[in-house]
Amino acid sequence: MQRANNKQETMRVYYFTSSEYAISNLALKRIKISRYQDLNDPFELLSADLTDQRVRRELRKVKKKIEEQQGIICFSKTWHNPLLWGHYADKHKGIALGFDIPTSMLNEVEYKEELSEITVAKCSNPLYIRELSLTKFQHWEYESEYRLHIDLKTLEGESGFYFKYFSDEINLQEVILGVKCNIPISSMRAFFEERHEEVKVIQSRIAYKDFKIVENRLVTNG
Repeated sequence: MQRANNKQETMRVYYFTSSEYAISNLALKRIKISRYQDLNDPFELLSADLTDQRVRRELRKVKKKIEEQQGIICFSKTWHNPLLWGHYADKHKGIALGFDIPTSMLNEVEYKEELSEITVAKCSNPLYIRELSLTKFQHWEYESEYRLHIDLKTLEGESGFYFKYFSDEINLQEVILGVKCNIPISSMRAFFEERHEEVKVIQSRIAYKDFKIVENRLVTNG
């Protein structure tokens, strides 16, 4: 009899941050959960045609409620886009953390040119609101974003902040040092060796033929 395969399908995704916050994340084995109101896109949960004042009023009420109850962690499918490093990793001085996360937990962002059509009735439709939470303007497409939605009611906050701890489902696999990161690769590797953790540490560089950030193999393998 063939045994069932219970292993979950996972996806490698990347979380960008400054070197300072990255070291804190690694030491405490956790990531700070973002709140919608703190994200850099003012269209979060509002990517709909709000010409109708009634719709505008109702959707903003829904958004406020969601902001109180739900947080998210934003990842990218890639670490090679230089814009990601420039915008989210302290102008290339930061670090990208690569995690393996069950595909079923991740939600892919959809990028659109136009705002969605909406009615007052749609504002109370959970499926439609979920769609809005995964909709961004097409010019954000370079992020290749995947989101992990988190119910804040299941967590205990710390001075108003919430965190998701590393686990089998938030499984750290890689640490990529930015092009301008001043942390030596030897120091980062020593950090994991002292903790008896197997994590691949990569030094990045700019590519020679493309507008990409790539692995500096001479340093990584040296």
